[in-house]
Amino acid sequence: MEKHEEDAIKECWSELVKSMPVDHMKNKLFSKRILEISDLEAIDAMNTTNKKNQEILKLVTRSQSPETYNIFITALREIPTRNNILADMVEKCNKKSVSYNSSSNTASANINADQTDSVGVDKSSACGEKWDVFLSYSWNNKDEVKKIKSYLEQQKWTVWIDDDRVAGGQKLDSVLSNGIEACKVFVPCLSRSYANSDNCYSELSHAKDLKKFIIPIVLGDVDPKNGGLKGKNGDLNFKITGLTYIKIKDFEDKATTNKKLNDLNKAVHRRLIGYDEEASSVNTPYK
Repeated sequence: MEKHEEDAIKECWSELVKSMPVDHMKNKLFSKRILEISDLEAIDAMNTTNKKNQEILKLVTRSQSPETYNIFITALREIPTRNNILADMVEKCNKKSVSYNSSSNTASANINADQTDSVGVDKSSACGEKWDVFLSYSWNNKDEVKKIKSYLEQQKWTVWIDDDRVAGGQKLDSVLSNGIEACKVFVPCLSRSYANSDNCYSELSHAKDLKKFIIPIVLGDVDPKNGGLKGKNGDLNFKITGLTYIKIKDFEDKATTNKKLNDLNKAVHRRLIGYDEEASSVNTPYK
């Protein structure tokens, strides 16, 4: 399944969960060998219709077969009582995603190669797809943030990160700006260094201006409520007022860190997929 096809299904997830007839979808997908007997057993083990449909959608979006999406759409069109409503809804989302990627790829192809190389971004993908998560961070925290990135990617989220950030940069680069605009969830990795970075302040402000969904992570022994995020641009605690943040104090504490990263994964699940009952079961523990 292509990324834009998976995104289309995820965008329509809630409506599909509420509306798909379980037996019809099971039978159609099983007959086309998208589902196996063990999958049917896993679906039947769920105790509500919504959970059964959630399981079906999880299995569909994880399928590696290039035919899965078309088979899924056909199954939706063959629902007797829905008159193509669900299929048309998903197809509309898919066309929107394809159009977005196409126009973004064209724009990114025109970005000067020297500019993209200077920030370590592959110009063919700088803003060519809707990223699940944008990680905003200070260069001084790069080691911790790379661990967060690795963990999120193990959970199958796409992650935008500026790998070759120049310390002390003041201007919000157009490539970074495009990355923020293309992300679904903005994750600022807050620290004392972050609070004193003009570039980080610009990224967080840009995400706030765009009304992005923000999940703050607080690194180290910083206490946001007691001035721990005060910097030359003011107190960043005011930027995250009303938001639930995740605090990761010490990455050497594997058990606690794994729990906190699991909390992050669940928060991303809730935002992008609409549920998190099963999120912890698909986690790869942080090591």
